[in-house]
Amino acid sequence: MKFSEIFIILFGTGSITVIAQLIISNSLNKKFYRFSNLFKDKLDIIREFYKLLVRAEKALTLLMSNREPEAKYGEDGNLDDESKKKLDEYRVKTYDTIDAFFDFFDQNEIVFEKEIVNLVSQLREKFDNARKAQTFAAMFESSRGTKPWEKAIDKKVEAIELYVVKEIPELKSRLKIYFQEQYKILKSI
Repeated sequence: MKFSEIFIILFGTGSITVIAQLIISNSLNKKFYRFSNLFKDKLDIIREFYKLLVRAEKALTLLMSNREPEAKYGEDGNLDDESKKKLDEYRVKTYDTIDAFFDFFDQNEIVFEKEIVNLVSQLREKFDNARKAQTFAAMFESSRGTKPWEKAIDKKVEAIELYVVKEIPELKSRLKIYFQEQYKILKSI
């Protein structure tokens, strides 16, 4: 074999190897870029999800703790029109904040793992139970001092202790820990 033949064989195989490496490298770079964008998008969704959860928890705490706008009562014992309007606006805004969290989750549920979906289902149940207790107590507000009013207030207090103070913060904490461990949020710093 002549030197020129050896050179042609080596040059030819070397060129083919370089071209193959470039094709494979390009393909891998495209996949890595797509994967890194998907991962970033998912982290953005998780960040927004957790932010909305914190807002919803605060809204429920405010709603259940009766930190509502100051109400003025008329001579007939009922709320005057302005107080009723402010109270209604306050409650609607509070409920909208809670609903925004669950709406966001529903719209993005596809990106969450099964464990997260299960935790959010539990959260939804706790929020719904607390809201029902609040609504029930609000219905009997005009009957202050009666047995039904006392029963409604007792249920609301139980709901505050069970859901607002205990169960919802525990579920929120489990979500936070899961996200931090799953996505190595704190370990990369």
